[in-house]
Amino acid sequence: MMTAFCIVIGFLFDWTRTRSGTVWSSCILHGVINGSAGAFMLFAKGGHPLLGSVAGVGDIVAFGTLVVLVVLLDGTYRRQLL
Repeated sequence: MMTAFCIVIGFLFDWTRTRSGTVWSSCILHGVINGSAGAFMLFAKGGHPLLGSVAGVGDIVAFGTLVVLVVLLDGTYRRQLL
């Protein structure tokens, strides 16, 4: 699950770096994800590992949907990918 999560989130890291022209935006996004993971774990105690974690199915679907929206709505980034 972590591998699939990293592949999906990698697109968002690349998009923020491309749009800002610096790696700092990706660093901030990484910090936000790490911070939210810690906060999430405080409240998701005892859940199923595939569903109740930051790198679970729900987050992969949510971030995957965000990646699709970014690619569809940002023509500059879409042309760079192709």
